[in-house]
Amino acid sequence: AVAFKRLSWIANLGGMFGGSMVFHLLPDLAVAIGIMARDHGKLLASWRVVIIATYLVMHRFRFWHYRLRTSLASQILAALGLVVISQAESAGSLLLGLTLLGQLVGYNYFSGLFYSTAGSSHESRSLAAGIHESTLAIGMAVGTVAGGALGSIYNVRVPYLLAAVILMLMAAIQVVAWYRWVKVGKR
Repeated sequence: AVAFKRLSWIANLGGMFGGSMVFHLLPDLAVAIGIMARDHGKLLASWRVVIIATYLVMHRFRFWHYRLRTSLASQILAALGLVVISQAESAGSLLLGLTLLGQLVGYNYFSGLFYSTAGSSHESRSLAAGIHESTLAIGMAVGTVAGGALGSIYNVRVPYLLAAVILMLMAAIQVVAWYRWVKVGKR
């Protein structure tokens, strides 16, 4: 549980790096595509529905407990979603990308809280939850700054591609960390 707690913190950095693009940069992309404001709001509402549905599925089922493969699959789907968002030309393609990214935002938040509490003693659960939240905030802050800078320098699509790369980099770091913390520890 301790190893998965730490892995979830790494995953939070990459996941919220991409999630911050939706919060802060998506309006520029929506305007560039020609999506009306009312439809942009519906897209964001649909994104939140996916996030909440992910919480409900994770609460109900245990298939994801202590399984790095599940976390990595979620991250790969989100990276694909970020690429879809970067190439989107319609509300439908943007919705597909947001759906793929939204499941990761829900997965990371829910699993991160689960592992932070399961991997900590009763006395240190507050600290673990605080670190969980801070990794989300750091990912969001860095993603927003880096994405905003790239969007201003290049175009509104480049930040999503960067986020996909960062997400896959964080996934690779998790694989290395998992091998060191879990696999080597079992020998």
